[in-house]
Amino acid sequence: MKKAIKASTQRRWVPFVFAAALLCSAWLPLSAFATGEVVSTPNVNHVRAAGTQMTAQPAGGKFSADKAADGKDDSSDHDSRWSSGDDRPAKDENTWLQATFAKPTSLSYFKIVFETRDAGAPPTPSNVKAFDIEYKTENGDWKLARTYTRTGDPLATGGYDAVVKVKLGAPIEAKAVRLTNFDVLNGSTAWNGVSVAEFEAYTNEQADAVDTENVNHVQGATAKANAFEADNLGADKAIDGKRGTRWSSGTAKPEKNTSTYLEVDLKATSKIGFLDIEFEERTVDVKPSNVKEFEIQYQAPGSSDWIPVKTVSNAQNGSGYEPRVRVTLEAPIVAKKIRLTNFDIATVPSQSQWNGVSVTEFEAYTNVQTANETLESVVSKLNRMGDQTVAADVTQIEAPEVPTGFAIEFNGADFEQVIGKGGAVHHPLTDKIVQVSWKVSKEGTREQAITNDIAYEVKGTTAPAQGNAKPTVVPEIQEWFSNSTDKLGLDALTAVTYGDASLKSVVDEFVADYKDFTGKTLAASQGAAKAGAFNFTLGDPAGDKLLGEEGYAMQIQADRIDVTAPAITGNMYAMQTILQMTKTETDGFPVGEMRDYPRFPVRGFMWDIARKPISLEMVGNAARTMRYYKMNDLQLHLSDNLIFLESYGNNEADQWGAYSAFRLESGLSNNGVSPTAKDYSITKAALRDFIKTQRDLGMNVVPEIDMPAHAVAFTRVWPELAVKNTKVTTSPAGKNRSAIDHLDVRKPEARKLIRDIFDDYTTGANPVFDTDTVVHVGADEFIIPNGRPSYCEFYNDLVPHLLDSGHTPRIWGSFDSSWLAGGGTEPQSGEGVQMDIWSLGWANPKRMFDKGFSLINILDNPNYMVPNGGGNRGAYGDYLDTKNVYNSLDPNKFGNTVLPSSDPRILGAGFAIWNDNIDTNACGLSEADEYVRFFDALPVYAENNWAPTGQEKGQGNAGHENLYNIVKKTGDAPRVNPHSKAPKTGDSYAEYSFDNGLADASKNGRDLKAGKDATVENGELNLAGGASYVESPLDKIGTGTSLSFDIELTRPACPGDILFEADAPYGTLDIRVMDNGKLGFTRELYNYYFDYKLPVGKKVHVEIVTATQKTTLKVDGETIGEASGSFYNEFAKRVTKDGIGNSTFTLPLQRIGSKTRGIAAEIDNIKVAPASTDKPVDQYNKAKWQARTNSWTQTGESAGGHLSHALDGNPATIWHSNWQPVTAENVNGDLKVSKMIYAEFDFDKGYDITQFSFTPRGDVGSGFITKATLKVKNTANGEYKTVATDQVFRADSKKKTFIFDEQTVYGIRLEITDANEHGGHKYVAVSEFDIANTPARTNTVYAHGKSYAAGTDGALDLATGKAAGQIAGSAEDLDASKPVYRAEVKGGTTVTLTAEQVDGLEFVGWFAPCSTEPVSTDASCKVTADYNVALEARYKRIGGDPIVPPAPDPEPQPDPEPEPEPEPEPEPQPGPEQQPGDRPGDKPVDKPSPKPSGQSDDKLVATGDVSMAVVGTALVGGMGLVAAGAKRRRR
Repeated sequence: MKKAIKASTQRRWVPFVFAAALLCSAWLPLSAFATGEVVSTPNVNHVRAAGTQMTAQPAGGKFSADKAADGKDDSSDHDSRWSSGDDRPAKDENTWLQATFAKPTSLSYFKIVFETRDAGAPPTPSNVKAFDIEYKTENGDWKLARTYTRTGDPLATGGYDAVVKVKLGAPIEAKAVRLTNFDVLNGSTAWNGVSVAEFEAYTNEQADAVDTENVNHVQGATAKANAFEADNLGADKAIDGKRGTRWSSGTAKPEKNTSTYLEVDLKATSKIGFLDIEFEERTVDVKPSNVKEFEIQYQAPGSSDWIPVKTVSNAQNGSGYEPRVRVTLEAPIVAKKIRLTNFDIATVPSQSQWNGVSVTEFEAYTNVQTANETLESVVSKLNRMGDQTVAADVTQIEAPEVPTGFAIEFNGADFEQVIGKGGAVHHPLTDKIVQVSWKVSKEGTREQAITNDIAYEVKGTTAPAQGNAKPTVVPEIQEWFSNSTDKLGLDALTAVTYGDASLKSVVDEFVADYKDFTGKTLAASQGAAKAGAFNFTLGDPAGDKLLGEEGYAMQIQADRIDVTAPAITGNMYAMQTILQMTKTETDGFPVGEMRDYPRFPVRGFMWDIARKPISLEMVGNAARTMRYYKMNDLQLHLSDNLIFLESYGNNEADQWGAYSAFRLESGLSNNGVSPTAKDYSITKAALRDFIKTQRDLGMNVVPEIDMPAHAVAFTRVWPELAVKNTKVTTSPAGKNRSAIDHLDVRKPEARKLIRDIFDDYTTGANPVFDTDTVVHVGADEFIIPNGRPSYCEFYNDLVPHLLDSGHTPRIWGSFDSSWLAGGGTEPQSGEGVQMDIWSLGWANPKRMFDKGFSLINILDNPNYMVPNGGGNRGAYGDYLDTKNVYNSLDPNKFGNTVLPSSDPRILGAGFAIWNDNIDTNACGLSEADEYVRFFDALPVYAENNWAPTGQEKGQGNAGHENLYNIVKKTGDAPRVNPHSKAPKTGDSYAEYSFDNGLADASKNGRDLKAGKDATVENGELNLAGGASYVESPLDKIGTGTSLSFDIELTRPACPGDILFEADAPYGTLDIRVMDNGKLGFTRELYNYYFDYKLPVGKKVHVEIVTATQKTTLKVDGETIGEASGSFYNEFAKRVTKDGIGNSTFTLPLQRIGSKTRGIAAEIDNIKVAPASTDKPVDQYNKAKWQARTNSWTQTGESAGGHLSHALDGNPATIWHSNWQPVTAENVNGDLKVSKMIYAEFDFDKGYDITQFSFTPRGDVGSGFITKATLKVKNTANGEYKTVATDQVFRADSKKKTFIFDEQTVYGIRLEITDANEHGGHKYVAVSEFDIANTPARTNTVYAHGKSYAAGTDGALDLATGKAAGQIAGSAEDLDASKPVYRAEVKGGTTVTLTAEQVDGLEFVGWFAPCSTEPVSTDASCKVTADYNVALEARYKRIGGDPIVPPAPDPEPQPDPEPEPEPEPEPEPQPGPEQQPGDRPGDKPVDKPSPKPSGQSDDKLVATGDVSMAVVGTALVGGMGLVAAGAKRRRR
């Protein structure tokens, strides 16, 4: 409700409303006045009953008889009394005070209150020594009821007590009663009459009532209620004297009757004349209070009847009612019990849950209480002052009035561009709501408090007009006015002008961006604004001094667009608005004017680039897109480690092997060891340049070095300063999560090290973090036993150190958690320090606000995502629940704590990507995958931090949909390419048939360029191996792409041989032969494997198809399957996670072959094209299959649950075995309980097939079938026959296939006997079943013989290899030469290979390509051709002098790279993969290569007595992620 008068003026009317209500409040029940009945109602003062008439002799004039029956029994009230006059009356019946009743009334008890005379008019208090009480019946004469005479001497003041209580020996029935025959003492003044303040008459004796003034009679009483919401919200909380506690009736709206009540049983019978009731101040509608009306009732002593005394109608305030109600009763009551009941509760449709009544405090007094103002009460009244209006001619808002003894000053406004410092006003284009808060201080003390947000409607300078609608952009434009329907066409603007040279850099960016979006080149020049141009001016718009650094004013005219902004940043944001309008206002820029600016100064995103390395290039993509959506705070988490140290076992020594990284170049070291990560790091120069460049464009980059916990990257280098032999307080039950990731800040040396680490970046002539850089010091989750004192000491040491150097520190709020064990120590003031509030359990926002911290809302729920590839949304999910964020996020709301958005220390909100899922929990998501998640969340934070409410695109889910429909148009920022997209003409990006040399056969003109040692012969590209390659103008291309080519190996491929490669910021990016001989690829420190080996001497057509989180291999048209990844931890020296399903892959196309280690092969018909989007045809009519199972989830499974859901072609729906109550037909779906679960399918007809497959669910890591038997029916009604028994499968989400001989099948039965354990259960979950008829693949068995000279040490000199020997096999030999054997056999066929004895040669053994360890030393061995096979029979030459091994040749070097710009980053350390030239015939191999850990062995022998595993050299893996199980941020 808008208030046109001051709130204080309105409240003056409240007592009159209450008084009017009281006029009707004291009537007796009508039944008491039935004809002929004597009134005998107990505990009622009959003198004040309805119909009683008061008379007196003398009448009293101003002090008339009715004043003695007005309920005011204050003997000191000289205005409310009957007086006989000034003269002393005679002791006779000529002076009297009489009450005449409406009906005969039974009386036995009287109370007379005489006036208390002033001290200067003795005798005092009363001058009445004696009097008579007389009565009469309806028509009778006056009779004496009692003569009352004072006993004893007068008081020292000469008089008698003012209050007289008289009890009769027997009741009387009276129609009238009077006081007369007054015996009055002679006084020393002129005033000697009789004065009666109150005359009371009762049927029964009245107990003595406590009537001590200024005492809350409720104190010490007992309270009860009909109900309470929770144990801590009981009735006693309403009388405990604490404003912070309350009684709540519950969440439901109570009925307006006496069934809901708050009752107080007073400690003693008390006289009550005033009540002070304080209802809860609500934070949800209706507010501040929802109590519209209530009734006060009481019980008199000796009675159990509840007597209504007053119905109170509450005064309106805001959208609700006053929370504090002060009630003065018309007449005091004498009560033993008192209660509040008959509540009338106001509700609104939008609030369906919190509709109970809550009483914070209930007080009852004898006398009226003067409001005793406290700082709390003054602020509370200001919070209830209601919405205010700022008229169009007001230039300064006035401070509200506060009581004497208090001072008030302007605190802040959420839109300081409209109401600025001190309350200065700049009127917006149209009316605008601005939230304002005030700071109140108590004079003479240091006490001060800040009000809540108070809404001020600031009147605009224009009235709404029927012109163009506000342009559609994200975030919402703050102010817009248009009285025109004209549009300015994009073609009409061909130039850019700027008035100040400092704008040149952002103008240059804008020109390039505009061309990227529109294809149009703008001519830029410094100079005056002109027509046909975008004109940018640096300065305040006319009459506008409040626009601020990020604000801008824009006028879209018929022939130009003029932008004026006080700062470069504001001009830059105006450019982003223009760029978005090119996407959303495609029919032209709407003519009108806007004034735009943010609500909050920090609009942020935090990216954990420590545990999952993210290249600075990708970080730059995110930063540019943030600016495009007017986000301005990018926090980079630069140091961290695996959380789940216990995954390395409970031995602390083993846990040092956990992955950790510090991504920034360091100038510190310990014994020559640096904390900087070796797999990827950023140089100081690069980060310094990045921070400065981004700042110049309006982006605040916040580097974070997390201390003193999450610090294995540092404790590994300084182990003497680590916390050892200690388990963290959050360690899971039964596990030892050690505290080795904590620097022991109990030691002064550790605190000094931390200062030194930060000084390395904050000091010096050209610091990496200059004083304009906000420096994040981490400071979260320090969780060692009794850690609080040392933690606070760390804070109190480091933070002032940074403040003293001129920096602004930022920390994670972590001072209030029970996990931070110990007590007694507090951090110093938070003044000048920013705090990320990430968990209400770790930091109390109000307490931190009161300590002076500036707060950023990044609460884990809903703002944290922990990517894992599962697709789930919500806090700690793979994605954020953006609908929830859109509907609920308010940057100044921290759970149920709402702080004023107008306070300058409420900075804004942000969201975070935490890469908890690494190392033993690696999940393989790529940088591009993470960018997808970043961009998915970005719009809701842009909107909520900039716009007034964040709901400007519409309310609820419809508004969310509108927002994201706009974002579909606006897309990524210009000139960013996070997904490595490429333009194309025609159906492909590039095609190379090599019929015309290196020319591109597509329409794109991307001809290849000659590289090294690669030739085109006979229409094919020949790669010679080693440094052998040609170069492509297409460096790389992202998902949704197909790369296909023909390839024939000209010699066996060794692990590490590369087919395609591209330069990478870290690790390697290539398609290669992996350490186990299979085809695969590497990217971002991960290794990926296809279940396929290239054959030697046989051309195959290979196609690699990339999709989001999936990369598929096809060979000769047959789908081989999806890539599976692994992560190699260099610290642990082993693969710590394999079977990783997420395999997003950016195709490397920069070089065909490699600068260092190309494959030896002939390659042809290379084609790069968009992947086919055609949906597969259901050629087997699965919709007609009849499906049966003994276990399925009938209801409650969000993804389906029925067996039919695995036949619907939808990978998002699943069959799930039963996890609900069991029946005879639907058994327990847990294979730990049930022995077997089956699925049966009857086809609509017989199909000739060779395969049956199932695809496990892909959203969570449960339900994976690991053992099953397959049976088929060859006739419609035939019996099942077994085609596979107890086949074992890997526990992952990859498609699994049974292969059998081709036959006509009418039905299939799958019998499942084992599955992976997840959460203590072994359920079954399948997303899709399929059948197929795929011809049996033939595999190549290739073997060749080579002879070598032996060194003096007996080892073969592999540099001396020559074709030699005679190789034979049991299958047909397709190669005519003796040293070579090649056969084509059906997959799974066993072939016996024989190395014949040859004169002058001694057989040594069979070896996998490039291996130094034999797979067999028998001349004859059996191999099973499950894959293409390549083996070498090695011979030692006999005779001649032994060869002295030469000194090792230097490593061959790749071609020199051009110097990168900016300063190059350190080269990542190579892993233990094979180096260039390590192949037989090139140079000796010095030592055996380890078997790849984590990869299944590829057995070449299925029968016979030799088990031969292909042994290669393990390739170094990377990092990965899985979902965090705990609610807390990272531990």
